[in-house]
Amino acid sequence: MGNTGLVLGAGMGELSLVRRGLWIGRAPEHGDPGMPGELVGAYARHGIRSVVDLRADADDSAFWGAGGIEYFNHGIEDSGAPIPFAWFSIGVEHILDRWVGHRKHLLVHCEHGAHRSPSLVYAVLLVLGHRPEVAEHIVLRARPDAFLRYADDAVRWFEHYSGTPPAT
Repeated sequence: MGNTGLVLGAGMGELSLVRRGLWIGRAPEHGDPGMPGELVGAYARHGIRSVVDLRADADDSAFWGAGGIEYFNHGIEDSGAPIPFAWFSIGVEHILDRWVGHRKHLLVHCEHGAHRSPSLVYAVLLVLGHRPEVAEHIVLRARPDAFLRYADDAVRWFEHYSGTPPAT
């Protein structure tokens, strides 16, 4: 499964490896005109070829596209309100298609890499057969400052999606 944890610092998006080819991060800071090429290059050196952006009002398609990295905006507000099942379904399906189906290294990020991205990756781990406490451990080992704010929503979605509770 490879090492997990923080591999890039704050200015580079705090990229954390969850499982081989699956990363959680925060939104990269690319306001400096010279920064985008350097940033995209850093992500590419880690093998990332696809990005799922969970920020509601963001469009970084040009930023990622400049480096040949596929970009998918799957934004939702980080309001603390329950997350709709459809959001989990679309996000998990996209991640599994790219990461498992096409074997692309994939980054899932939100603004701070603390609530939405860890929760969506948690849902992916449930689909892959991990018990909730194991999925939580995997996410938090990789990203200790994460808070699985939407974990209960992910479990409810998984039960609805699969017709059964997560493995025990």
